[in-house]
Amino acid sequence: RKGFLEKVTIHDVASRIKTNSKYLSEVIMSEYKVASFNEFLNQQRIHYLLKILESENVYRNYTVESLAGYVGYGSKTTFIKAFKEITGLTPNFYLEQLRKQEPVPVSIAG
Repeated sequence: RKGFLEKVTIHDVASRIKTNSKYLSEVIMSEYKVASFNEFLNQQRIHYLLKILESENVYRNYTVESLAGYVGYGSKTTFIKAFKEITGLTPNFYLEQLRKQEPVPVSIAG
């Protein structure tokens, strides 16, 4: 699994790459135009999920709660909020459209 799909903090990542969390935070915020590490992490998780939902039909049958857990969210509510902030859609609506094989009007933030 990808590292960002696990429960991870900026301190964990900084330690893995042998830097300090303040510097890493500044780099992420500058390079990815995000306000925080958590915003960056949310974007990575949701973008990854969108890719696998598009390419692997089996995931389209998962519940929203299962998808949330799969991409590293401990809370269904937090996942739904992040998904909607990034895509402009709720996960349920997005999944319904994919299951019908209808084009999904996603405008991804970030």
